[in-house]
Amino acid sequence: MLLIANSQQMDFFTLFGQGVLFVHTVAFAIALSAVLREDLALVRAGRIDLRRLVETTHTLTCALIALWATGLALVVFDVGFDARAFVASPKLAAKVFVVSALTANGLALHTLAFPILRGRGVPDSFGLSVPVVLGAISTVSWLYASFIGVSRWIAPVMSFTSFIAFYGVLLVAGITVALLFVRRRVERLLVAQRVTAGTARR
Repeated sequence: MLLIANSQQMDFFTLFGQGVLFVHTVAFAIALSAVLREDLALVRAGRIDLRRLVETTHTLTCALIALWATGLALVVFDVGFDARAFVASPKLAAKVFVVSALTANGLALHTLAFPILRGRGVPDSFGLSVPVVLGAISTVSWLYASFIGVSRWIAPVMSFTSFIAFYGVLLVAGITVALLFVRRRVERLLVAQRVTAGTARR
């Protein structure tokens, strides 16, 4: 009788944990697809749709909330409340670090990037760099978080320092590409939109 009860209890927690993992995976998939969709739109579209960017940011905010909630639950399932076990897992610590960076970057997008894009005039070089750099950090971070999530084969030989060093290299590469190429694209789109808006007002 005791074995049956334990089996039922184990099945419940197993199913519950699997359900949490499923929600976690779906939230991440939604967020990553939203980021990649906006990156593609920036390359192909003829204007910067700020309303769409705001809607995408809201989607990412909801996804981040879901990821934090389900991610913390999964951490408790895996290591409990043992801080030493958490530190002993470089993959887990690196994932938390990257998601924390994503959260901070999302706040910066709201407080810094969007006001610049909403402005009437075309921003100067520094002003253009802010949303471009934050956008690059967002894209690189979401992609790297997915890399960490599937790093089953290399995780055993990676330390936390290795994970973060690789993340840093990718950030530098992403920001460099954004400043050299994406910033010009954003500037052209903003100039075209400001000219169109000025003509329409006349």
